[in-house]
Amino acid sequence: MEQLKKINNIYTLLGAIIIGIASYATISAGGPEIYAPFSLSVALPAILLWYPLGYQFSFFQFLGWPVACSFIPVIFIFWTRKLYINEGKVPWRSVIFFPIMMLLSIVFLATSWEYGLKYQGKIHTLAMYGCNLLFWVMMIFLYLINRKKQKFIFNFFFHLVSFIWLAWVAFPWLGELL
Repeated sequence: MEQLKKINNIYTLLGAIIIGIASYATISAGGPEIYAPFSLSVALPAILLWYPLGYQFSFFQFLGWPVACSFIPVIFIFWTRKLYINEGKVPWRSVIFFPIMMLLSIVFLATSWEYGLKYQGKIHTLAMYGCNLLFWVMMIFLYLINRKKQKFIFNFFFHLVSFIWLAWVAFPWLGELL
């Protein structure tokens, strides 16, 4: 049992690192690009942290981006720590939270269509729609596989893909830059 817990902790740490890389990737270009969609789940905390700290006190300027990039991975660690209690089954909080986030993302994308076309262009906007659709399909597919074969690995990958989506491309910046 102790060995299994160590393996699960390694999965969680590796997942958090991968999500941290996705968080950095979304803001790596400094503005919306196809490879760096400037997801609001990372970009907004980065801007909110940088402005009061970095703008006012240059000593803290370096903290905004690293702290913002670690926000989603830390949530992932706390969110998935109870996966090991009932390893195979996706918890109810995830069954409720991620569909709500998907619906909010659909509304966000639908209302951002014109701004995306105007400021980022048709290719960029369609790419953001396509990336989101791809992640939604993967999340649904992993959830359905997990319902059929309740195993820790399917549960873990469902959560990993969901948090990568949340960190990298969910709620992409479509519109005018600040």
